[in-house]
Amino acid sequence: MEYSEINKEIIGSLGKPLGTIIQIEGVIVSGDGSKSEEDKLKIKIFKVDDKGIEKEIIITAEIFSWISVKEPEEGVSVKYIGYETGGMTGIPDKAFSYMPYIATAGFTFSIYFQVIKSIV
Repeated sequence: MEYSEINKEIIGSLGKPLGTIIQIEGVIVSGDGSKSEEDKLKIKIFKVDDKGIEKEIIITAEIFSWISVKEPEEGVSVKYIGYETGGMTGIPDKAFSYMPYIATAGFTFSIYFQVIKSIV
């Protein structure tokens, strides 16, 4: 992920500005084994907009609950239309100066692929 000062855009891990509608192809893979990742859909990407990619990219994906796309099992090949998006997650350390401390994964910016359509 990088930030373009000229265009004021955040470029996602798939090489496009966040919010750009793109098509991806890949295969469903398991998470990294951590508790925070165990229920998340992960896709190992092979193509973005019909172009092969140079380096391995595994991205977390989410599917809107109101669209007719079922979450596939591990090992299944997928082709989706959607967009990368993201936001801040967690709690900044200084916030615990004002409230009791709880276990948290930290305050970070994370991105994911939002599925809006499956291509069969």
